[in-house]
Amino acid sequence: MFHGRTKSGLLLIFDPEMGEGIGEVEETVLGKRYTGYALLFRRSHNEETPGRNKTASGHWFWSAMLANRWSYAQVVLAAAVANFLGLSTSVFIMVVYDRVLPNEATESLIALTVGVGLAFLSISPSNSCALALLIGPGKRPTCLWGGAFLTRF
Repeated sequence: MFHGRTKSGLLLIFDPEMGEGIGEVEETVLGKRYTGYALLFRRSHNEETPGRNKTASGHWFWSAMLANRWSYAQVVLAAAVANFLGLSTSVFIMVVYDRVLPNEATESLIALTVGVGLAFLSISPSNSCALALLIGPGKRPTCLWGGAFLTRF
């Protein structure tokens, strides 16, 4: 494991074959043994999950939900808009069969068709928005819930 360089240019490495501790090796010696593959490690490890609130108290599920309540409110709003726009097909068919066709109202049919077409065009971005809003906030509670759940057992 590479730990750095000395001021004289030697490499500081940990190699179990060299014994305990960190040894000094010339770069040419290490170059002969190097196979072209390396494992990379971080210098320090953080035991806590990033963004985890250590002082969070309360129920493990509801405390994580309340910490991200604004994000979930946005997701609920985007999903409600998408579902409301999804109802436009049912209303369109009902209005066309009950009102437009019996009265031969071509102008109304054109206006309804344009309106439903616009609704269909906005359903996909609305669903994509709801999904994008859910991905980011969904990771944080998952980390919090996982840690809280595992500590109970």
